[in-house]
Amino acid sequence: MRKKAVKIKTNALTGRALDWAVARAVGYESIRISSSTKDILIGYIDRPVIYSPTWDWNQIPALLIDYRIAVIPERCTEAAFSGGWYASFYFDDEKQHTTNICDTPQIAICRAVVAAQLGDEVEIPDELLEEK
Repeated sequence: MRKKAVKIKTNALTGRALDWAVARAVGYESIRISSSTKDILIGYIDRPVIYSPTWDWNQIPALLIDYRIAVIPERCTEAAFSGGWYASFYFDDEKQHTTNICDTPQIAICRAVVAAQLGDEVEIPDELLEEK
């Protein structure tokens, strides 16, 4: 039985849906969703690894280096500061892309990778959509 997929704007992805999109963007062939925890699993069936670059800093350096991403804190002024972050990178045609302001540097980095590889919209398994 095929699971349903939903198109989501890359700049709206969060949590496990964003982790799943990053795994797909970087080319992991075996991406599974844990039926009990909804964690994103990559690797061999008998020894899967949880893939969660949105919160695991150990998974971030490869993304920064491979995609040459610059991470920038939102400009702080006396008038306003959201504490947000954005990421910037260049496409192969040397066109620059900058993410929207994100809550954390990890989210900014992950959205940049997804935008670079998959574009502005991504199909996500509906089971990963977070309830509001």
